[in-house]
Amino acid sequence: MLRLLETHPAAAVERAVTAALERNSPRLETVRLILRQQQAGPPPVCPPAAAVRPELARVAVPAPTLSSYDALVEGSCWSADLALPCTPDAVPHKSDVHPARG
Repeated sequence: MLRLLETHPAAAVERAVTAALERNSPRLETVRLILRQQQAGPPPVCPPAAAVRPELARVAVPAPTLSSYDALVEGSCWSADLALPCTPDAVPHKSDVHPARG
């Protein structure tokens, strides 16, 4: 950790160590990451896509139906197309699944 003082100002190292401790991650790699983030500054702000390509202003993407994902989280079944209802009947029972024979 002290070797960081060879390449970074003491105040920056102190801020990084404090931030690492606040994140409950008092590790050298965390301090290095925070130092890199401090040096880089905030990410650049990109102009809105419609300002660069006006035709994109007409594109409308419908919001997903998040309840479709509940079946995956609950583990009730797997549906390749989440737009279809997922019912417990779609799940094969373990007695229906046979090991490969060879």
